[in-house]
Amino acid sequence: MASGTAGVPVRRRVFGVLLAAAAASIILPVLTTSPGAAQPVEAFALTLVDQTYSVAPGDELRFELTLDGALPTQALPTTTTTTTTTTTTQPAPSTGDRDRPPPRRPGTTVGRSTTSRPTTTTATTSAPTTTSTTPATEPLPNIDGDITVVVYPPVLDRAGVDLALDGELGEPTDGVQLMPLADSISVRSAYDRDDDVVELSVRLPTSSGVSGADDLDLPSPGIYPVAIAVRLDGETVAEHVTLVRRVPDPGTAPQLRLGVLAGAMDDDDGPALAELTDLATADFPVTAAIDPELLTTTVEQDPRTITALAGALTGDESVALPTGDLDASSAATADLGELFYRHLRAGEDVLLRQLPETPVRRTAWPITDEPISTGGGELLTRSGTRLFIIPPDLATSLVGTTEVPVGQHLRTPLGADEASSVIVDDDIANLLEPNTDTADDLEDSVRMLSWMLVEAGSGERRGVVLATADFGVPDRSVLSEMAGLADEAADVEFVTVSALPGVTDENLSVDVTLPPTSGTDMRPRVTTVARVRLSLADTSSMLPRGDRRPLAWNQRLDELLTTVVDDDAAQAVIDELEAAARTIRAAIVPPDPFSFTLTGRESELQVRLTNAGSTPLRVVVAPSSPRLTFPSGPQTVELGAGVTQFVPIDVAARANGTTSVSISIRTPSGVDVVRPVVLTAHVRALTGVGQVITGGAVVVLATWWVSHLRQRRRQRRATVAVGRHPASQAAAPGSIDRS
Repeated sequence: MASGTAGVPVRRRVFGVLLAAAAASIILPVLTTSPGAAQPVEAFALTLVDQTYSVAPGDELRFELTLDGALPTQALPTTTTTTTTTTTTQPAPSTGDRDRPPPRRPGTTVGRSTTSRPTTTTATTSAPTTTSTTPATEPLPNIDGDITVVVYPPVLDRAGVDLALDGELGEPTDGVQLMPLADSISVRSAYDRDDDVVELSVRLPTSSGVSGADDLDLPSPGIYPVAIAVRLDGETVAEHVTLVRRVPDPGTAPQLRLGVLAGAMDDDDGPALAELTDLATADFPVTAAIDPELLTTTVEQDPRTITALAGALTGDESVALPTGDLDASSAATADLGELFYRHLRAGEDVLLRQLPETPVRRTAWPITDEPISTGGGELLTRSGTRLFIIPPDLATSLVGTTEVPVGQHLRTPLGADEASSVIVDDDIANLLEPNTDTADDLEDSVRMLSWMLVEAGSGERRGVVLATADFGVPDRSVLSEMAGLADEAADVEFVTVSALPGVTDENLSVDVTLPPTSGTDMRPRVTTVARVRLSLADTSSMLPRGDRRPLAWNQRLDELLTTVVDDDAAQAVIDELEAAARTIRAAIVPPDPFSFTLTGRESELQVRLTNAGSTPLRVVVAPSSPRLTFPSGPQTVELGAGVTQFVPIDVAARANGTTSVSISIRTPSGVDVVRPVVLTAHVRALTGVGQVITGGAVVVLATWWVSHLRQRRRQRRATVAVGRHPASQAAAPGSIDRS
C-alpha cells in the first residue's frame, strides 16, 4: 500500500469524465464498492459533522466526519509518547453569549471553524509537564483502509435534492480515493474503545472541467451530490451523501436573503421566551414576534427572564403587535380602526419598555389563525405594514396554489394601497420544528439551503421567511448550521424580516386575494357597548373627581371589543357594569311629594335629598312650574356619603292660585336619576297694595266695557229710526210700482 508523508494521504483518481476502455478493468472494482453500489456494514455509522458547501473552481472542499464502530486498531496510526512544555493562557471573561463559538454536537469535538475574538487580558501559568500522543509517520502494515469521495451530476429541482440525499444518485461523474485511512484520522485521542468513535477530516481541491489526479471536478455552476465512503479491506463499511455547490459566475448568482421569524404569540406561552432567548444568542439576526401581554405578565412573575431576553435580542428587531385580542379584520368590519391603532401603540410601548435595545417595526405582519380581510389589510397598511407573512395552511385559500417558488413575494392589492405577501414554505417549516436530536441538523440545513438555491433563477432576488408553521421558535441548531453554510457564499445572507421587502422581486403572475370579510362580526356588540358606555358616562358624572371607577369601566368595555370574548361572556360583563351604575343612582333618595303655601311674592323652598350610599355624589336639582319662577335655576348639589341634606330653592310667584311644581334630580350630564317629584303650591302672594291696584284696574276695565256697550246700543237705535222715516222710503228712479 502506498502512503504519503506524515498527515498527507495519497489521492488516486477513481472517476473521470471520460473513462478509457483500457482502464475499465481497473476502475470497475472501485465502482462496485462506491457509495450507492454496496450495502454498508451495519456495525459502522459515518456522520457528517461539518463541511464546505459553496466553492469556486480551485477552492478546497472540506468534510469533517465521525466514524462510529469497532475500527480495527491496526487501521489507526501508531503513537509515541512525548513530553512537552505547555503555557496556559486564560482569556478575559466573555462579554456576551454572542462571543462564544457555537456549541458542538454531543460526542464530537470537530465543529464549524470559528474565529475567536481577541482577548484583552491573559494569565500565564507555570510550565507543566504533559503527555500527548503524536501520530507516527507510518501506519501499521497490511490494513487496507481508505476514503472514497465521488461526485454525481448536479440536481435540477427540489425533488432532485431529496432523491440525492436519500441515496438515489445515478451515474457518478468523478471521484477521488484518499489512502490510507489512518492519515485522515484528525484527532487520535477521540478514538476510545468504550464509544468506538474516531474523527475523520477530508480535504481535496476542486476543478472546473479540467480534472487533475487529486481534485474533484465540478465542471459548471450547480448543486452536486457528493458521496463519501469508508472502506476497510476493500469493503465499504460506511457512507454518507451530502451536497456541495459550485457558485455561479459573477453577475449571474441569485440574491438569497433569509429572515428568521421567531414567535411567542400566546399570552400563556412563557416557555417560548426561554427558547427565544437561546435562539437570539446565535450569530444571525432574529425577528421576534412577542405578545406584549406575555411580556407584561412575565416581567411581574419572573423579571430575570425578561432581562435575559432583552440582552439576547439587542440589535435584533421585534414585530409591532397590539395589546388585547382585537384582530384587524374584525376592527375594520365594526369601524374600530382607531381602537385597533390604540391597541397597536400600546403594544409598541410595552415592547420598547421591556426590550429597550430592540427596535420595534411595523413592516411585517404574521397572519395567524385565519385569513385577514381586505379591510383588515387596508387598516394594517395604513399603519405601516408592507409584508404579510402567510403560514402554509392558509396558502391555498389566499393564493389558490401551493406551487409558489420559495422566497418569491406576491402582490397583494388593497384598494388604493398595495402590499406584498410571502408564504412560509411548508417543507422548510417542518424541518425547523425544534428537535432535541441534532444528528441530522447539518443535513437538514444543506437540504433546505439547496431547495432555496435550486429554485432561484439567474439573478433573481428571493426573500425567504424561515419560520415554523405556527410562528413559534424555530430550531436553533439547524439555523446555526445553515448560517455557517451561508457565510461561505456572497449571494446568501441572513437579514431581519423587515429588510426583505426592499431586496426581493415580486412574482407578477400570482396575486394574493384577501377575502372581503373575515374574523367576527362585532357590529351588534359595538352598538351595545356604545349604549352602555353612554349610560356609564352619565353615572360617572355623579362621582367625585379622581374616582377610578369610570376608567375601569371603560377598560372593561374595551376588553369586550375583542374576538376572544363570546357574546354570553360579554353580556355578563355588561350586566355587571349596569348593575353597578344602578346601585350608585339608587343611593339618591328624593323627597316625598308634599304641598306648600306661598304667602309672599318671593320665598324659599326647602327640598330634602338623601345620599344613602357610601360614596359622595353630585346631582343637579332642577325645579319647574307654570305659575312660579326660580331665579337661581338648576343648581348642582354635592351630597356626602350617608347624608341627608335640605336644598334651598328660590321661588317667585307670578299669580295666586294652586299650581304644580316639578323637582327633577339629574346627573351633571343632564339625565334624570329618578322620576321627577311633583309638589303642590298654593299661592297667596299678591296682598295689600298689590291687591288694591289690581282691584282698581279691574273696576276701571269693567267701567270702560259698560260705557262702551251703552254707546254701541245708542248707535244701533239711531240707525233703525232713520230707516223708518217717510223720506227714506221714496221710489228709486226707474222703479216700477206694482201696487
